[in-house]
Amino acid sequence: MTSGEGLKAINMFDAVHEGKIKAIWIMATNPVVSMPEADKVKAALVTCPLVVVSDVVKDSDTVQLADVVFPATAWGEKTGTVTNSERRISRQRSFLDAPGEARHDWQTLCAVGAKMGFDGFAYTSPHEIYCEHAALSGFENDDSRDFDISAHADISSGAYDALKPFQWPLPARGARPGKEANGAHRFFQDGQFYTPDRKARFIAIAYRPAKIQPSQDFPLILNTGRVRDHWHTMTRTGKTGRLSSHLAEPFLEMNAETANVLNLEDASLVRVTSRSGTVALRLMITDRVRAGEVFAPMHWTARFSSEGRIDVLVGEAHDPLSGQQESKFTPVRVAPLGSDWYGFGVFKQEPSHEALAGFDYWCLARTEGGWRLECAGAGDVREAVSALLGAVIHSQLNLPSGGVRAAIFDEDVLASAIIISKAGPVAADRTYLSALLKGRLDDTARAGLLAGRAAAGKSAGPIICSCEGVGRYTLIDAVASGAKTVVELGIRTKAGTNCGSCKPELKRLIADHSLQARKAADTEAV
Repeated sequence: MTSGEGLKAINMFDAVHEGKIKAIWIMATNPVVSMPEADKVKAALVTCPLVVVSDVVKDSDTVQLADVVFPATAWGEKTGTVTNSERRISRQRSFLDAPGEARHDWQTLCAVGAKMGFDGFAYTSPHEIYCEHAALSGFENDDSRDFDISAHADISSGAYDALKPFQWPLPARGARPGKEANGAHRFFQDGQFYTPDRKARFIAIAYRPAKIQPSQDFPLILNTGRVRDHWHTMTRTGKTGRLSSHLAEPFLEMNAETANVLNLEDASLVRVTSRSGTVALRLMITDRVRAGEVFAPMHWTARFSSEGRIDVLVGEAHDPLSGQQESKFTPVRVAPLGSDWYGFGVFKQEPSHEALAGFDYWCLARTEGGWRLECAGAGDVREAVSALLGAVIHSQLNLPSGGVRAAIFDEDVLASAIIISKAGPVAADRTYLSALLKGRLDDTARAGLLAGRAAAGKSAGPIICSCEGVGRYTLIDAVASGAKTVVELGIRTKAGTNCGSCKPELKRLIADHSLQARKAADTEAV
């Protein structure tokens, strides 16, 4: 039985790395991608004598290192309760059967605990576990802790099944005066706090600069975060081509002023290095970050990119109380990747990692008809491309100075195609080329494949609204023809009418068009 606080996540993986922890069970997370010093975490798991992982997917970066994998159930297959940030507990009921040998986490834990000879794992349902959870919330509480749902310690199976959403606390003894008995209240609105004298405690915090500051070797500050359409480490959102259609590649956002100082060009590939590791990303010059700062998303994994695991860069600095990592302040340096050639390809079947091994840089993303690939390398391109497309074209692939375009067909269905450029990043309509995987190609479509873009007026352009598949060119046409608000754009194109997460981009597109129109009018007036 534990007698004190356990190790926080960062400290726990340090202990694994040092050999102090020899067995670890990882559930519902992907630390080889999401933890700081991700390469160190990976190395720790490689040397750990026993790594057990419970997950709903079989190809996450962490699952690949597991000695034992327990297939777990996903959200729609689970039954129990969930709690939101309003403190509201809701009954969740499964609408899908568990596939194959997948089990609920509680079933797996109980089975392993029982096999190890421990008492207390004889649960047969989520209802029994909920009752114990409720009873423990009131144990030795006496209104000294905020979380208390002890009123449900003896809830019947039928009442649990019919449970309606409620806010905690819901103590068995009844609510404190001034608080509604059903828990539907705003915390601390009565001026009473969970302290002996019921008064709030204010703690003065002094600012402490980060131990690791920018330097001559690492002059830029890296901020990490999320992008609109992906969630955590892409173990689920990476499965759908629709969500990857908006942003299909890991990137580094940089201010134009910083890019000019470093002599870097938009869309080029760059090497980003910190004290902890290094990654390779596509450069995106933008006004969304300040000079001297850069931003990169945290979602990409070794499953989808050669060097896109951004937490490889993030150091071990963390808050000593909460354990929260410092993911917003990492000193880095940025330099050109140094590629001799660049490529873009589309494939009906997913290229294997073995076939991609000849590229210095690569990134895969699902499309609705297959896969798309960004790649780059140095030296002779023929061997790398031949391994990717098949040796049958090796003798034909004498790369001219401008590049090469190659495609493989199964009758009139496109199986794979790749465009290689030596002049710089491939200039091609990626949305159009990816769509060619979905059907049969006539002569016009084949010509577009070779050209890297559709005939005039036939492409929607880069996708802005993933829900409705609305591209930039379609939106620009709508704005040019009179749509002046996001609502009007929605009426004309359906963009922004589903989840609405693209609305900020729609607003910027309208504002950019208005600014360009004003500049054009001013120029004409002069």
